[in-house]
Amino acid sequence: MYAGSQQLEIFDQSNQLSFKVLLRYPSETVSSNIMFGPYSFDVSPEAVIAAGTFPLIVISHGTGGSHLLYRSIALYLSKKGYVAAQIEHPGNNRNNNELEGTLRNLEYRPKHISLTLDAIRHHKPFKSQVQTNNVAIIGQSIGGYTALAISGGIAWSKDAQKVNTEPDPRVKAMVLLALAAGFFQAPRALSTADIPILLNERGT
Repeated sequence: MYAGSQQLEIFDQSNQLSFKVLLRYPSETVSSNIMFGPYSFDVSPEAVIAAGTFPLIVISHGTGGSHLLYRSIALYLSKKGYVAAQIEHPGNNRNNNELEGTLRNLEYRPKHISLTLDAIRHHKPFKSQVQTNNVAIIGQSIGGYTALAISGGIAWSKDAQKVNTEPDPRVKAMVLLALAAGFFQAPRALSTADIPILLNERGT
């Protein structure tokens, strides 16, 4: 099995901004080394997805980070029968970090997970092959916050403002790496985030 590769441009209409999502998925098309920015990926660009149905894993990077940093795990997952979606969070990535530390960033991040699930569900080349109702999230640092927030966690910003987020029941499990847990210190903040969690405190 090889790794196919496509990139989606998703538009957040309510906030008038767009963001990129890099998709890796199982394919039977032979791969080759392709450059994405400074990194080389062994992928099959725009290849047809393999026959079958596949669970979806969304990867949420840390603050000021890059979706490309998770290339190894995304490629591994795609070759093992998963679709991996690597989100470049707008305004909170290494190319543009203007939203770092803001309430807007805390509200945007979970919403953009949901928008990504919607976009993949309607992505015609995949038709009904991706299980967008059976989703896991891998989140590092504030990416871990993102996973908890979209799973029903009630977050508060550092200046004591409640974060307005909407849980998405399509998310069924999460892996949290070096979790930014400080947003969930209020009593029972995680009482409704009732899905399986694998936690790695060091993020390695």
